[in-house]
Amino acid sequence: MLALSPTGRLYVLPLQNNSDSSVAGQNPQIHAAFQQAEAVGLLHLVAAKPADSWSGSLHFWRDFGARYVKALCQISPEVTADAITLPPPQNETFEHLVLSVPPMPGAEYCTQAVFSRLWQALNAFVHMKMQQDGSDISHFLHRYLPAWQQVGRVCFHLAENKQDSARPFAFLATYASHVAKNAKVQYLPLSHALREYAGSGNKTALVRLLKPIHAAAEVCPWVDSLLKQYDIYHPLRWSAKEAYRLLKSVPELEKSGIVVRLPDWWKKRPHPHVQVSVGSKNQGTLDMNTILDFNASVALHGKKLTQKEIQELLSAEKGLVSLRGQWVEVDSDKLRAALKHWKQVEQEVASGLSFAESMRLLSGAGQAVSPEKTEEFNNDDDVSWAYVDAGDWLRDVLAKLRDPALLPQQQPEALRNVTLRPYQQQGLSWLYFLNQLGLGACLADDMGLGKTVQVIALLLLRKQIGLQQTGCSLLVLPASLLSNWKSELARFAPTLRVVALHPCETSRARLDHIAKHANALADHDLAMTTYSIVWRQDWLRQRPWDMVILDEAQAIKNPAAKQTQNIKALQAKTRIALTGTPIENRVSDLWSLFDFLCPGLLGCAQAFKNFIKALDQQKKGSYEPLRKLVRPYILRRLKTDKRIINDLPDKTEMAVHCGLTTTQTKLYAQAVGELKNILKNQSTKSMQRKGLVLSYLMRFKQICNHPDQALGQGNYLASQSGKF
Repeated sequence: MLALSPTGRLYVLPLQNNSDSSVAGQNPQIHAAFQQAEAVGLLHLVAAKPADSWSGSLHFWRDFGARYVKALCQISPEVTADAITLPPPQNETFEHLVLSVPPMPGAEYCTQAVFSRLWQALNAFVHMKMQQDGSDISHFLHRYLPAWQQVGRVCFHLAENKQDSARPFAFLATYASHVAKNAKVQYLPLSHALREYAGSGNKTALVRLLKPIHAAAEVCPWVDSLLKQYDIYHPLRWSAKEAYRLLKSVPELEKSGIVVRLPDWWKKRPHPHVQVSVGSKNQGTLDMNTILDFNASVALHGKKLTQKEIQELLSAEKGLVSLRGQWVEVDSDKLRAALKHWKQVEQEVASGLSFAESMRLLSGAGQAVSPEKTEEFNNDDDVSWAYVDAGDWLRDVLAKLRDPALLPQQQPEALRNVTLRPYQQQGLSWLYFLNQLGLGACLADDMGLGKTVQVIALLLLRKQIGLQQTGCSLLVLPASLLSNWKSELARFAPTLRVVALHPCETSRARLDHIAKHANALADHDLAMTTYSIVWRQDWLRQRPWDMVILDEAQAIKNPAAKQTQNIKALQAKTRIALTGTPIENRVSDLWSLFDFLCPGLLGCAQAFKNFIKALDQQKKGSYEPLRKLVRPYILRRLKTDKRIINDLPDKTEMAVHCGLTTTQTKLYAQAVGELKNILKNQSTKSMQRKGLVLSYLMRFKQICNHPDQALGQGNYLASQSGKF
């Protein structure tokens, strides 16, 4: 319990018996607070939720601290430390407190002077904290006494009144009087404030309390009417129209400083939508031109409304309407306009929408049928009166594309010398699923997670099922990876019939034969070639391929490059891109890659630029529509993600410094001297100087590797290079 010293100091009396664990458990916190300062202890009591084990003295002094905090709440919340003035209560109040002190050690020392001193101590502590934090009263309460932030503020309550069908809502203006012993804010009717404040002569507190109402009256005519007619001080029964008037005024009321308490259903803003559904019927296969069924209707919470219910909504006034046992918000004009728009679209595309157009609609990227009207229905600040949803079949397809774990897992029987990890099995299933649908796929796994083996497994699985009989697939890759792919194909898939369309792997005579005879590759499963070969050999672009697979697909990130244009000219049923480089970092790279994978999905280059410009300029600045649009076709896993792979050791980097040999040192010094002499020539132009520096930097690197690399010799003796 608390005690008073003969000098009037308030402190915690140490417990004599700690048998009561609840008291013993709480006492250290209270004791520590009062050890800091009496004001700290009192505010700790005010902020705490009283326990059943509290003594009468704790409750008494908590009420005293609460009296101070309540007075603090009655000051304007914008008041800063320099302007704070909180005079103590009148002597009659302190005299009453002296008589009310409960039995406690030192109660005989409790006088009006003690209460006055503690009041000033609280004042000083609050002043100090506000100065330290550079804050006002509002911030002080938020940080130290969060439950008291609402005290002294007016609150407008709106509730349903189910007993009166003509007046189905009830309104009451209250104010937060205090924080009760259960640590909850207590609200009283606003009329009580007239008696509490005006009766006690505290007109300043009353003016401060009513100030937000007068501010709201300036912007809300209905509040001004309630105030002038004194209806603000007693409960009111309201019609749905009157209730909606308050609901739409919430931003203005809160900005004026009024707290608003509303029915829970208003937070979700239930309202009917024009529900546009695409892809309800099973199409079997997909590509960008596949036609999906299209349907527009009016729905509430995803459930279609009857024609009679729709007519009731369209004929209703703007506001609240009771529909299917709940209140919903209706704007008949916007609902009618949205319904008219989408019904017109439904007539225009009676045969359905293409898959590409449907995906743009679903992502929020706009719709190609009537793009000039999309913004009208998708960017309403208050509520969207139309939304596009995937039908049952398309919803299931998109779910599997976004989460490969939902797909059946399988491993080809002919796969040798390796067991696919779980994430690789999911990658295989994902690639196979998109391949069956006829859609392009970008496997963007982190380097080292086995993109190669997943593609090899796909080739084997297709051959096992019989799909590979439809033709030979083409793998395009950098020349440096030819030998790596050749060895891994031989190791993991010896049954695949593979040919490398490159002079370093295949004789010139055979390459000429393959180029001249269209059926020369009929008995092959896979042909490998390089980006430069595709550029130079026209016949590769003129022949149809089953699949075209790009390794290191960032090679086509520049849409204007001749190499990119030649790769995109390849004819294939389905396309796959492999890249370990994040492809979403640059939107131009992303467009170029998808122009290969899914031509038409992101529109033409100019349309895509306009789309990105619109995303940059919108208020929210969100790229969510673009990410939603491309996400189904990208599978990216990181090796740092322990959910993907957890048995990789941490990467270890070790720097080894190698000294130059005598031969390297001489060559290096000679090259540096040559560069100095050339740069001394003042007639050398700026661009020439830059070119010389770059060329010599390359030469320095070659010398550090091995003298024979710089000299163009082929001996490469280990003794001639410290690094070699």
